[in-house]
Amino acid sequence: RLCQIGGVETRPAEYTFPPEKGGNRKPISTNKVLKLKFGSSVRAFRMALISDSKPQEEDVKALVSHLRDSRLNDEILSKKRAIKLRKVQDKLVNTYTYTREDIEKSIAAKKKRKVGNIGAETTRAAIAVQAAQEDVKDAEAALDEARRAHLEAGEDDMGVDQLETAVTLATEALEDAKSRLEEQKLEQERILTAEQIRKKRIKGTEKIQEWNKVNERAMEKNKMADYEAYKQQREQEKKEAAAQGAPKFNPYARRKMKPKILWEVGQKADEDDNKDKAQAEDAAAAGTAAAGAGGSGGGTAAQASSDGPKETNVPG
Repeated sequence: RLCQIGGVETRPAEYTFPPEKGGNRKPISTNKVLKLKFGSSVRAFRMALISDSKPQEEDVKALVSHLRDSRLNDEILSKKRAIKLRKVQDKLVNTYTYTREDIEKSIAAKKKRKVGNIGAETTRAAIAVQAAQEDVKDAEAALDEARRAHLEAGEDDMGVDQLETAVTLATEALEDAKSRLEEQKLEQERILTAEQIRKKRIKGTEKIQEWNKVNERAMEKNKMADYEAYKQQREQEKKEAAAQGAPKFNPYARRKMKPKILWEVGQKADEDDNKDKAQAEDAAAAGTAAAGAGGSGGGTAAQASSDGPKETNVPG
């Protein structure tokens, strides 16, 4: 049906126009939609869904009839108004020249809605965030310096007003630096989100899924081939060992060995000290035993001599 264009809206998601027949140009993408009116009904449609063919007389009659039935006679396009709109449109299309501001706005909008080189954009966003963080640190340092100078100045000084102005300007500069940092962080987050969406979309495509299956089958075949090769190698080693009648030389096997002391550190001196101590203890023990034996014998002799000779009966 024939509708009136009520305006242009911007959507977050992009869509692509169908490619030209027989053309080598890259398909055009946009996030703009047209707000169409049919009487009192208003809806937004993608431009790719709207026919670009000339309207038929039946379509014009249907629109006019619907507007009259809806008591919207003011919206019926008259011939004079249509000619005027056509002239304005032709003039705008054929004579409009893009200014530098228009080009910059277009480039900025394109960058915001679409990420081209993910690697370059990620690096650029990281550098921008780091630069914004450094600007915030510098602004904070400048604000602290201005506040300290304002506190150190006396109330009667001539430059108090200038110091207050410096504090105000430093505060505004810090707020601007923080706002730029937030913008850069949002930009970095947008790029990282686009990267994740692109990875997910690539992994979810049917072609990638088929290649994943091919890679999995190839990995399984490689594992089986490695296992069979190892199995054949072990069998070959066993056959060679059985043919030689002795186990194959293994350079990593443990060897029988007898431990040998190559040198002694401080052990001989300790043994000599222990030997001297043992000899001293033996000599002390022997001396103590000899002294005890001599004392007991003297007592017996003295007792015998004090008692004197005794009479005995000797049988005749």
